[in-house]
Amino acid sequence: NSSPTHKRPPSLESLGRRREDLDREPLESCSGSLWKRLLLGGGRSLTHHRWQLNRLNIFPIPDGDTGSNMSFTMAGALQALRALPPDSALDKVVQAAARGALRCAHGNSGLILSQILAALATSLEGLAAARAQDLVLAWEEASRAAYRSIFNPSEGTILTVVRLIAQAGRRYLEETPNPNLLTLLERFLAGAAEGLESYRQGPEILRQGQVVDAGGLGLYYLLEGAHWVAQGRPWAQLPSSLLAEKGALPLSPAAAQLSQRYCLEFLLEQSALSPRELAPRLEGWGNSLVISQLGEQVKVHLHSNYPERVAEILANYGPLSQRKVEDLAPQCLEHERHLHWQAAPETPAPLLERLWRPSPKERQLNNWPPLFICLQGAGWAEYFQEGWGWEVYSRDLSGEQPAQLLAPLSAWAANFPTSTPLGGVAFSPQEAEILAQGAVLAQVRLSILSLASPLQLLVALLHQPPLPWGLELAQIPWGALRAQGDHFQLWQDGIYQGEANSLELGVELYLEGLPAPKRLLLAPGRGLEPALLEQSLAYLWARHPALPVQVLYGGQKREAILIYGE
Repeated sequence: NSSPTHKRPPSLESLGRRREDLDREPLESCSGSLWKRLLLGGGRSLTHHRWQLNRLNIFPIPDGDTGSNMSFTMAGALQALRALPPDSALDKVVQAAARGALRCAHGNSGLILSQILAALATSLEGLAAARAQDLVLAWEEASRAAYRSIFNPSEGTILTVVRLIAQAGRRYLEETPNPNLLTLLERFLAGAAEGLESYRQGPEILRQGQVVDAGGLGLYYLLEGAHWVAQGRPWAQLPSSLLAEKGALPLSPAAAQLSQRYCLEFLLEQSALSPRELAPRLEGWGNSLVISQLGEQVKVHLHSNYPERVAEILANYGPLSQRKVEDLAPQCLEHERHLHWQAAPETPAPLLERLWRPSPKERQLNNWPPLFICLQGAGWAEYFQEGWGWEVYSRDLSGEQPAQLLAPLSAWAANFPTSTPLGGVAFSPQEAEILAQGAVLAQVRLSILSLASPLQLLVALLHQPPLPWGLELAQIPWGALRAQGDHFQLWQDGIYQGEANSLELGVELYLEGLPAPKRLLLAPGRGLEPALLEQSLAYLWARHPALPVQVLYGGQKREAILIYGE
């Protein structure tokens, strides 16, 4: 975008969730605005529970990413709603959400979820609002579509859950002459809970582990969040599911027995074949085949040892706009390691690469002048001061007068001969100006550099040889995630890029701009909870097992996390 102005799109929460609006809207029918709120509630609940879902993911393979995949798929659905006018009709809303979910669908569970949303959209086509009868018919179609999308279906999984949701809705219509949507959602939720118990008749790995299907539980959480919002409850009180509170979901680590090494996903924009026609072409090339369709778009998920051959086959039937080849072995091993680490939390795990710090000899050999650095953040101060021996003034300069820098600058400069070149670093033009005025008052000759982020200085230090002091250093790209309520805004080089509903999806949004990232550097801020960072790192390791990740606790106040990738 060459325009100097960047209009901020509305946040997801601004799509509408005020209690008074909900109270005015009767629940005898579901409008487009209500469907948005239900999806927002469902997505919120799903994301809230994603790590529990990852922990429980042992079917069809124990790769520990069901919660992340379903959350990523829902994030695509919610992202698509931003482009819609607030008063959009129901069919426009469900169609947009379904298309967004299909494009962002990840993994087996994500593709099944996208197919459920696509079937709901197909069934509700042409409706400005839906009655209870319409929604039951839509869920019945979603059940049939989910079974059709899987070419080796297993009961006791998400398939059973969606089928029993539809059956519970049908029973409610038969019992009630005047159905309402709130009670219908309660019945849907009861049907989902009944479906979860079917794991006892499901695949052997679930029966042995006494664990419900993670995808089915994700669907339950989605409905639970929608039901919560339909009652007009506030976001802050979103429930921690009754199932989780009862502890009915025991941990069951499973060794990865992989017959097919790679997880493949392809999106055909204009498929010449239907899913049923495509399936025989892929027979014998892998397992866990799921095919989701919306209009002419078809998304294929397959576990296979032959990614190139599968891509060649699919390319015969339409243009491929998305390709993903992911090695499952590291995921499965990391999932099992993480489960064992959770079971023994007293044993620290070497989760992060240690950030390089120079030896005294290396510090002498570099061409950096002694620096006086003005910045806030305990981690940054410790790294630059202890690691490099530079002076760090960590008070907020925006409230300072230049005269207050007189004493610290004079005391610092007295440590060096008058002929030694000295440098000053600040992280805004205003602070650089205050530092320059303070240097004049202290009679210290200081070459001052104004940077936008401490990451620019850190990245220069990590390059061998160091990047030149001056303009080139200020041009090092940087990214940041800033918390806005429960969402995270992505900024790159000071320009707003988009918004995500979780920290890890914000980092994913940043990584989309890097064609082949070789390293990722993260600097969490003061208010970021360590547990949230750890969970996000677990997601990144599962999604990008070959990507080295380094973390330095920066402790900055404004940004939840600073990001640099190369």
